[in-house]
Amino acid sequence: MSAFSSLSEFWQTMLPFIMLVEIVLEIGLFMYQLLRSNKPVRSLLSLAVMAVMIPLLFSVSRADPDNIGDAFLLGAPWLIFAAAIFLAAVHFAIALPREYRRKKNELSPFSIKEATDKLPMGICFADPNGRIILCNNRMRRLSFALCGHELQIKSDMENALSVPDRSVTVKDDCYILPDKTVWQFRTQTITVESDDRWQQITAHNVTELYNGYQKQEEINKELADVNRKLRKMYARMEDDVKEKESLDLKVYIHDTIGRSLLTIRDIIGSGEDTERKLEALQNAVGMLASNRVTSVGTMQEVQQTAKQLGVAVEVEGYLPRYRRRGTDRCRRQGVRDQLHQARRRE
Repeated sequence: MSAFSSLSEFWQTMLPFIMLVEIVLEIGLFMYQLLRSNKPVRSLLSLAVMAVMIPLLFSVSRADPDNIGDAFLLGAPWLIFAAAIFLAAVHFAIALPREYRRKKNELSPFSIKEATDKLPMGICFADPNGRIILCNNRMRRLSFALCGHELQIKSDMENALSVPDRSVTVKDDCYILPDKTVWQFRTQTITVESDDRWQQITAHNVTELYNGYQKQEEINKELADVNRKLRKMYARMEDDVKEKESLDLKVYIHDTIGRSLLTIRDIIGSGEDTERKLEALQNAVGMLASNRVTSVGTMQEVQQTAKQLGVAVEVEGYLPRYRRRGTDRCRRQGVRDQLHQARRRE
């Protein structure tokens, strides 16, 4: 079997270099297992690999090129070194994925801290003595925004919430930070190992809810203004309707009294058809009584009233269906004007 010293200078250099790399990797794995694992005994295998690899490395390394005694295993078979390198590489290739899976599946102080740091909300826990035991990165940044320093005890958070920094705006139990985000803080009592004096402080991002509430308030104000304008408009409409009804009533009374006067004048001037004229006069006078008949102002009523007064109404052309009431009023006015003209001619 060939000795290590019989190898070429390249391999005499590469094998110690590979062993050095293996030793560095095993040291890193050993430190990780010792610090992060709940069972430090798992790091013993890495310690054993280093205990073998380090003497082998020094056995083929010469501190003084002229002193061959430094490398006391140069005559050993090179397969021993190759086998050690291979076994160390296999151990590292198996141990590293196992530690990664263990890290994902096991709970540890580091994994709990990492999990809380990934939360979108701020959270911290205080023990019964008021000391902050755990605080995630979000709550730490919020504490700096509120008071300018990191939380140490629970009273620090209480003071920061009661008297925040000038750059923080407090409105409706919400804290508006300089970056325009809005946060709400809540304190809850939790039970840890039958001790209910532990407290949990959380900070929730309510920016969207706050902005939506502000927009809703603006919309409500606009709706209130619109409703106020509508009420004013309805009040004016009511006054306009009353005024129009009053005007219609005045016109109707004016027309009725006018017909009554014409009828009385006709009775005095002529004794023909007296009963019919008295009946028309009675209907006209009934307008001022409580049992008056309300006029509908139709064309038929105009023709009937003109007939009672002895006036013939002739309709030529087309009467529109809409605005019929205004047209009938014009007809009544025309009948009244004709009667006045006839009396003047007499």
